[in-house]
Amino acid sequence: MLSLTPFLALYLCLPLNLKNKQRLRREMGIEAIYCKPRTSIPDVGHRKYPYLLQNLAVERPDQVWCTDITYVPMPSGNAYLCAVMDWYSRKVLGWVVSNTMETGLCLKALNNALANTGRVPGIFNTDQLPSTLKKLHHIFLPELSSHDR
Repeated sequence: MLSLTPFLALYLCLPLNLKNKQRLRREMGIEAIYCKPRTSIPDVGHRKYPYLLQNLAVERPDQVWCTDITYVPMPSGNAYLCAVMDWYSRKVLGWVVSNTMETGLCLKALNNALANTGRVPGIFNTDQLPSTLKKLHHIFLPELSSHDR
């Protein structure tokens, strides 16, 4: 299959420069899907927490669970995926997909992980997620409240 430039040059006899190609791509709606710049800039008032797990040796399942949010680009916007994983086995324990990024998204993923495993982790690493989630995880994981700083 020919790319845009050879196709237009061969079949339409149109030599194209860069600006012509950019204009045609824009008019045809052809664009790359990629992470837009500055998507992970923290809020000015956001408190940074020290990373306490840097030198921790994870030696058994359910010692450390982690959670993170990522987005999946879609033609009509973004879909947000929140997953809870076990660090030792690297197994996904619970996950949820939503079209909005709210605290409830992470709580549903955590509930799924707790329901799927029937166990509670020793440490739950939230990796700079919103402070609302840090407060609410005390409700779901009260055994971990003493571990938080």
